Amino acid sequence: SVTPPKPQPPVKRLSPDELQARRDKGLCYNCDERYQRGHRCKRLFHLLIVEPEISSDDASALVLQGENSEPVIVAIEEQEEAPDPAQISLHAL
Repeated sequence: SVTPPKPQPPVKRLSPDELQARRDKGLCYNCDERYQRGHRCKRLFHLLIVEPEISSDDASALVLQGENSEPVIVAIEEQEEAPDPAQISLHAL
């Protein structure tokens, strides 16, 4: 006896234009309520997080959304060497 797989919940993807429109209106990305510090959506939902592959051929940009809802664009560049490990001075302790 084979059990059928459970149906997957619908995936809601917002285009960059939809994200910008919600940001301009001050709305939450997941519900239609105003977004403010400490906001929690009333309805439970699942988040599917996918890390994009970064091509080593070109520099990419990452957009971070802070608590003040001002987007920050950070350029991602490939490092040629691994950075030195962090060190702490004995005098700092």
